[in-house]
Amino acid sequence: MIRAGVRPGDRQAKARGDVVASVTDLLLGQGVKARDLGAAEAAFASYLGCLESLQPKVQKELAASEDALARQAGREAAAACNRALARYLYKKNNDRRDPTLPQGVAGYQEEDFARALKLASAGADEQVTFHNYVFYSYIEVLAFRRWPVGNHYVVRSGVPRRLLLRQPPGLAAKLLWTLAGGRGNHPYFELHYNPHRLRLFNPEGWRCVFELTAGLMGVFGDIKGVFGVSWFFDPKLASLSPELGFLRRQVEEVGGRFFVADTTKDHIENALKMSRARRAAYKAGRYRPACYLALVPRAALLRHFRLG
Repeated sequence: MIRAGVRPGDRQAKARGDVVASVTDLLLGQGVKARDLGAAEAAFASYLGCLESLQPKVQKELAASEDALARQAGREAAAACNRALARYLYKKNNDRRDPTLPQGVAGYQEEDFARALKLASAGADEQVTFHNYVFYSYIEVLAFRRWPVGNHYVVRSGVPRRLLLRQPPGLAAKLLWTLAGGRGNHPYFELHYNPHRLRLFNPEGWRCVFELTAGLMGVFGDIKGVFGVSWFFDPKLASLSPELGFLRRQVEEVGGRFFVADTTKDHIENALKMSRARRAAYKAGRYRPACYLALVPRAALLRHFRLG
């Protein structure tokens, strides 16, 4: 019961303050100097606030807090604070991992907990930063904000409503109908690539991503479906890079649909850097990377794997 006059946000802030007060020795043990302790504790509290928030993506906010600490106390202090955060989350949550997770997800989660601790312990300062997607991903795994499903992660998120404005008329109605069928655009699982499991980037590995995600939906009953945005869902790749055809084909097999999405400079660079054929076609004006949204409703995914 919440006492009169005490708001939930105040209680959470006090709880974070109590945690920060208890990790002083951990911060000092990771190399934070006594004179920088106040700044490191403030950054640590900011980190916890971000990780406890309902925002689906907090990498920029975490990096901003890290940079503020680095400006005040130096990069070494910032890295030491990040190492302390990883150790704190590992100690807090390693024995609290959900026993109801699908076996495959639980196994990958255990691997990632161990990898996160190894990176925090032995990684260079340049790696232990929220500007490094790998470190950020591991922190989210440790904080139970991100779940490994093979060669991808899933995070709780929402389908951006602005994408309705990007669709041609027929697809706009189809996207609206799909979201209405799930009674809203949130919460969905959003797919993010996992760079540590390249060996699983193949048809069987891609199928496993959807099977494990379907299993996770049995744990998270409020999830309305799964979506991802990528250049490799572009139908033009069928002729240019046929070896990637399984990525789009298997989305369709599990009941997914495709919609137009925004394409950024990073998307274009990623599409070109791993293929001479795509680079040559781009240079010749025959190919321009384009991103598509792949969206699989919950009911369709569970039905495909006979879980619903």
